Parts: sequence; structure tokens; C-alpha cells
Amino acid sequence: HWSDRADRPLVPPDGVATLRAVRGDSTLLTGPNGVAGSLELRPGGAGPRTRLSFQAAQGSDFGLRAAHRSDRDDWNWLAAASLRDRDHSVLPEGIDTPFNQSDPDARTNTDLRQASALLRGVRHFDDGGRLSVLMLASDAERGVAPETHVADARFWRLPMVRRGLAGLRLERPMGERWELDFALAVDAGAQDIQAYADAAYVSCDGDPGEGRDLTGHARLQVGRQLRGLSRVDLLAQARLTRHRERLEANGPQLDYSQRLASVAAEWSIVPDAPWTLRLGLGIDASATPSTGDKPARDGDTAPALLARYTHDVGLSGQAHMAVSQRSRFPALRESFSGALGRFVANPDLSPERQTLAEAGYAARGAGWEAGVTVFAARLDDGIEKTSLGDGRFMRVNRGRIMTGGLELVASRRLGRGLSVGLHHSLLDARVDDGVGTDERPAEDRPSHQGSLLGEWRSPQGWHVSMVGKWVGERSSADSSDAVDGLAALKAATWWDVWVGRSFDRGTDASLELRVGVRNVADAAVWEQVGLIGAGRTFVASVNWTHW
Repeated sequence: HWSDRADRPLVPPDGVATLRAVRGDSTLLTGPNGVAGSLELRPGGAGPRTRLSFQAAQGSDFGLRAAHRSDRDDWNWLAAASLRDRDHSVLPEGIDTPFNQSDPDARTNTDLRQASALLRGVRHFDDGGRLSVLMLASDAERGVAPETHVADARFWRLPMVRRGLAGLRLERPMGERWELDFALAVDAGAQDIQAYADAAYVSCDGDPGEGRDLTGHARLQVGRQLRGLSRVDLLAQARLTRHRERLEANGPQLDYSQRLASVAAEWSIVPDAPWTLRLGLGIDASATPSTGDKPARDGDTAPALLARYTHDVGLSGQAHMAVSQRSRFPALRESFSGALGRFVANPDLSPERQTLAEAGYAARGAGWEAGVTVFAARLDDGIEKTSLGDGRFMRVNRGRIMTGGLELVASRRLGRGLSVGLHHSLLDARVDDGVGTDERPAEDRPSHQGSLLGEWRSPQGWHVSMVGKWVGERSSADSSDAVDGLAALKAATWWDVWVGRSFDRGTDASLELRVGVRNVADAAVWEQVGLIGAGRTFVASVNWTHW
């Protein structure tokens, strides 16, 4: 994709049962540009099941989801679809929004309409292999909230956003020692952008601009089990992205393209002892054959390195140490986009290179688990926004960004249906731009963040949960700041509360009713300067499941 990022409100949740975030580099086999970590989206289990869900929330926000899973011969199929219609998100009370916000309750230009459908099939072979196929389509339109701290904000909407994805993956053993993992995918997108003169969103600045994306992915991994309980995995992965855009209806068509590739080898040693060792070596590469009306640029290559050691401690604990180096190449959007006049393109943007060291310990027992990890990272040529002093930004390479942190996780089942879970991270990130040491805070790195979950389930089907989240002080890029182009965002804590009950409708169906309040205390949570998150929002849902 041209922007190399996900627009969260437009990502349909169809077919996703669990989401797991992995911080940092635990393997080189995830491919290029994974310096921060990776997300694993996992579907539900096997077996026939049908689920219908309806949800209503403040802001005239309605959603309908349906999913059906069935087994046919050797295939397990999942078909899912969803509809979403939201008029606006709720504005917290008592916040300071001096510009572009006339309604005290409804956040300006935050409507959303979306329809999506998914089809996924998995076939299992007798030799342990598996073939997976996936097709996903989405059609949406949405408004984008304007910044409230400046009068000359960008006023724009996405009257059309379409996405289609098709892919397959084959995992299969080859003899006694070899394994094959092959994946191929095509991702097509289309998006129109309509600019407006002011926050009334009535007078248009010309006809809509348009962007079209086409991305192809290919991945081949071959593994071999060696003698002595060791293993070698070889990876080759490539991605080709092509982006076409017209900034004006009758304007010139600009073509951009990017090739990303990675080759890597990992050697894992798992001896008959309480320790394991993983060593990885690879090369990542990027090239931009087409750069629109911007100057051409040379390709870039960067090494990828990993060493990870784990050691079992006692019956339930495991300690680990890891050192890695990985690079992230700037996306086409970062180097070449003007973003409706808010950014100045920087075709000379270089890749950022991260060197990461971490050590940690984790343990689990009957009904509990806990872990702690300390880490330190150096990001050379880290990419951040800088203010040009005229209301515009440019993405530039900083000298280096130094980061140190601590991560804590814990969970416990307390009995009688009670359970709690905690995740908390401490972070200190500073920019050394060559002028002095630790003179400037890094952009959008909070001093701390975390979450706390408390849950109770009764034998009668009652379910009560409270989820608390918090984020510490951080600095956000501000084009109106004449000192250093940064504005301080305050720390925030917010809570969500849910109450529900499940009713068994015989032996093969259940009905669940839920009501909840998001952001119970109506806290002001700033996503970045001038952009506020939703306030207190009441939600109700009905879920019916048949298996």
C-alpha cells in the first residue's frame, strides 16, 4: 500500500477472533519493515457455527455483523459480512476546541459508512499440510475530523474508499525433514479525496482527487530439520506497490512505485537441554522505480541481524536475551505526498535503522502468568515530522533517537469467576540531532502507557468487565509552534465498563445481551495536537450464536 499503514476505522473486523501484538524483533522471518513489531490476526476455531451481531451506540452509530463457519469435505469455510453506519463520534464535555468545532456534542465530520465481506477457506491434508485461501472486499466513505487548534486546518472527506484483497498460503512438509511455506497475495485499493473550503463542508475546493493502489506480495520460506535437534529456515519475500493519483479531476496522472524485498536465514538450536539459541542474518532492500513528478532516487539496502537466547528457569519460568538490527524504509507516501498542502515532499528521505537489545523473564502457573522485559534501542536516521514555520511539515531524518524502556505483564484467575490482567510500559525516548545530547523529546512516544482488565463471569451467565487504559505525557508535532514544532499532550486515563448476560437457547444456540459505556469518565484523550478521541459513549449489543 502507498501509505504502508492501516486506516483503523476502515479495517473491517470480519473473521478475526484474536489479535496478538509482538513487540520488537523476535524473528527475521516476518519480512522487511518490522522494526516496531508485528500483529498476528487469528481466526476462530474449526467446526460449524453461525453468529449474528447487532450493535447500537451514541452518535447514531449502528452495526450489523454476520458470520458462518462450516465444514465441507476436507475444507473449513468461513463467510462473514458487516455493515456500519455512524453519524458522528461523541465529543467530550468541557474541552478547549477554539476552531472548527461548532457542535458541543458531535465531533465535526466524523461520519462513517462501510460494507465489507470476507470468504476464507482452509483445507487440511493427510500429511499435515494446509492450504488457506482468503478474499476480502470493503466499500466505505468517511469524514476526517479537522484540527481544532488552528483555523487553517485541512477540511476533507473520503467520499469513496474501496479495498479488495485475495491471497493463498500453502504449508506442507516435503519428506521427513523439509517444510515449505508459500504465500501469494494481491491487494487493490481505490480512494477519492474531496477538499472543502471550511468546516461547514459545503463548498468544495474543486473536484475530488483520486488515488489507485495495486500491491502484490510473494513469500517463500523453506525449513529443514537438521541433525542434533537444530533447524534452518530460509526466507525470500518481495512486495511491489504501484500508486497512481490525480490531485485534480483534469490534472496530470502521477505514477509512483516501490519494490521491497528481503532474504534471510535463521538457524535455531533446540538441544536436549533447557536452552535454545536462534541466529539470523539477512538483507532488506528497497527501490522506487517511479517517483511521479519528484526527482528519482537510488535504491537502498540494509543488513538484518538477530541473536536470541532463551533459558528455562525452574518448572514454569523462562529468561531471554536478544540483540537485533533491522531497518525500515520510508513508504511512498512519506517521501512523495503533499497531503493536501500540509506537507512538503522529501524524496531524499533515508531508511531508519534500529539496533535493539532486550532481556526479560516470564513465568506461568495454574491460573496466573507474569513477565518483565527491559529494552534499549538506538534508531539511526529516525524519521520524524519537522515544522517549516509556515503551517506545513516535512518528514526528515533525525540524527538518532535513543529509547529505553520497561514492560510488565501479569494476569491472574482469582476464583469464583474473577480474573484480572495488567500490561504496563515505561518509556524514555530522546532525540540527539547532533547539536547536543538528549535535548529534544522524541515525537509521539508517551512516557508510559498500559491497560488493566477486571472480569467476572457467573455460572448463571452474567458477565461484568472493566477495562482501564492510560497514556502518559508525550510530544506531538505542531505546525503552529514556532519554538521547536512540538506541543505537549497531557496524560490521560479512561475506562470502559460492560455488563452482559448469556442465555442458552437449548443445546445448540445461545443469546447474549450486553450494555456498556466507553470512556465512562468522559476523559479528554488527545490522539495528536488538535485531534480529540471520542468522549463518553453508551453502547448496547445483541449477539446470537448457533453451532
